[in-house]
Amino acid sequence: MDLPASPSLDKLAHDSALRKETVIRAVKQDTGLTPASLINMARIEYAKTRLRAGDPIADVGYQAGFADQSHFHKTFVSYTAATPRQYAQSRSISDNK
Repeated sequence: MDLPASPSLDKLAHDSALRKETVIRAVKQDTGLTPASLINMARIEYAKTRLRAGDPIADVGYQAGFADQSHFHKTFVSYTAATPRQYAQSRSISDNK
């Protein structure tokens, strides 16, 4: 099961009849995050769920919508302060307690 594709910023702007900059500003005012950061957070949360379920790390990045493992790894570390492998191993250890 893959994470559904998120709408592009262009599509959001077009559908709401707003400029892209206006959409970015509105999202940032409401959430404190850019649309790209929100999307990355959702992708990482999805990846964490799949890792907890025991899915192979190599598949999880792709399922979460990352184009390559390097980008998945860097983004995962920046949001969780752990590598995907460390996260999966720590979750399996805590599940066995």
